[in-house]
Amino acid sequence: MLDESAINSRLHQMQVEADPELIWDETCEGSARALVIFVGPSPGGDKPVERRPMNKSCSRALWNESFDKPRWWSPGFRVSWKPLVEAIFAAPYDTAGRLIGRANMDWLGDPKSEDVATQHMVEGAPSVLKMIQDCSPELVLPMDAHTFGVLKTALNDGFIITDCNANNFTIRISDAEKERFHRHLYAFHAKSKSPTGRSFLVIKLPQHPAKMFQADYATRCGEAVREAARQIGAGQPVDVTKV
Repeated sequence: MLDESAINSRLHQMQVEADPELIWDETCEGSARALVIFVGPSPGGDKPVERRPMNKSCSRALWNESFDKPRWWSPGFRVSWKPLVEAIFAAPYDTAGRLIGRANMDWLGDPKSEDVATQHMVEGAPSVLKMIQDCSPELVLPMDAHTFGVLKTALNDGFIITDCNANNFTIRISDAEKERFHRHLYAFHAKSKSPTGRSFLVIKLPQHPAKMFQADYATRCGEAVREAARQIGAGQPVDVTKV
């Protein structure tokens, strides 16, 4: 899971093969060979006055290019994104940034992720599933609990879902309040029902990147996700402490 051979294989593929020129809907962007896909409920920003249809087939997937846009989004993303991604891959962003993607379930913005309507997320789910199919990631990371639940339901038709449990999953939230911790792992393994399909692991991020305002906190979250993913991939009980 996210080992050196998998990372090098995809980087080499993008160096020697032609760009497949994948085109996604407006909810999806990032590397065509993403090993890790982050999934959010919706874009941030102001809530629209009225809804509009999703823009289809308008986002070109990157090929051997770093996906840098999230580094300049909200204040939380500007602090957290780089250390979070680097910790998940245990690699510098110049490398890891070429192997990530971002998808949103809803295509219209909302400043509060918890307020995004489930109906709109369900409507956008097929675009996210198409990106997952195209990229064949090892790890999919919903950014909040709402997205985790909607994505799990959306995967039920085409995948066998197996929940993953943890003996211990402890992450200190901040330096100022050392008694606050994340203590629950939300994860499942999705195995394609198709004989030629792929499988991947889904782990909910301990916190939405927009709400991580300390780089050290983002690093702890990324390291915890990486360790949990590797332990699950090796068939071991999850035992992760980041304090």
